[in-house]
Amino acid sequence: YMGSFSGNAPSGSGKYLWRDGCVYEGEWKKGKACGKGKFSWPSGATYEGEFKSGRIDGFGTFTGSDGDTYRGSWSSDKKHGYGQKRYANGDLYEGSWKRNVQEGEGRYVWKNGNEYYGEWKSGVICGRGTLIWANGNRYEGQWENGVPKGQGVFTKGFSLIVFYCFLIQGFLVCVVFRYSVGKEASIS
Repeated sequence: YMGSFSGNAPSGSGKYLWRDGCVYEGEWKKGKACGKGKFSWPSGATYEGEFKSGRIDGFGTFTGSDGDTYRGSWSSDKKHGYGQKRYANGDLYEGSWKRNVQEGEGRYVWKNGNEYYGEWKSGVICGRGTLIWANGNRYEGQWENGVPKGQGVFTKGFSLIVFYCFLIQGFLVCVVFRYSVGKEASIS
């Protein structure tokens, strides 16, 4: 440890290097990282932001060795609250997090231009939401475990397709109603 002390404990500004190659440089209080600082892992991953009682806590940015980046709120070393994650493959999620997974309202944009916005539960699309494809098609409705379930509306061009999906003995069954401009409704 290089830095200031209060008694025998790091306090104020300082830098600590662990034997495994991890490094913390920033503010200390009573021997623990507290305030603003930067933590680096041997893998190349880094976190820069706020710490509390030796843990990542508050607002900060984590950049993984794989290129993924999360910028947002943290609590006890976990993504928690509002944040934005940019994936190395070009995808993006912004919205609510709870204990390291998407939870509540959020928006996910795939690099191909498809976009979902709506509810998430335990890191999975679940609840009310809208998926808009890059070609302009869209589905608005209920989701469960990442798939449409219940009532929903699919819009394609000048057609409106309404469908109801439900599980029967483990099988996904959908009833589809198609409406076209100037034509009567038909069942598909």
